Amino acid sequence: MPSVRTHCTLSTKRTGRSYGKLHEWMDESAKTEGLRHRLYRHTYTPEMEEVVRKKFGKEAVIEWLFHIAIDNLETAYKLSKNKNICSNPYNYFEIGLKRNSFIALNNRTLTENEIDKKFSL
Repeated sequence: MPSVRTHCTLSTKRTGRSYGKLHEWMDESAKTEGLRHRLYRHTYTPEMEEVVRKKFGKEAVIEWLFHIAIDNLETAYKLSKNKNICSNPYNYFEIGLKRNSFIALNNRTLTENEIDKKFSL
């Protein structure tokens, strides 16, 4: 599961702000609940959107949704590495979103070194 630090780094890259309090709030029960912590603050509902908006501001709603999406992508990748489930454990995704809701996706498997080079790590 991506750490709060990882989520903050990604938020900073996207927005210039870390949204640390939001990410900490979302994952505060992870130490005791493990993956089950996602049952509490990791599901989109209009009611939860309003909770996030009131607690952290309207801009934070977007980072809340990115946090959920990233957690789910990471879980899907971990599951895909099991050859009995999936023959293509992709670890690199390029996603394009258009206003008409069209989603373009390129995905492939890269080595750790290729990922490091791609992101200058």
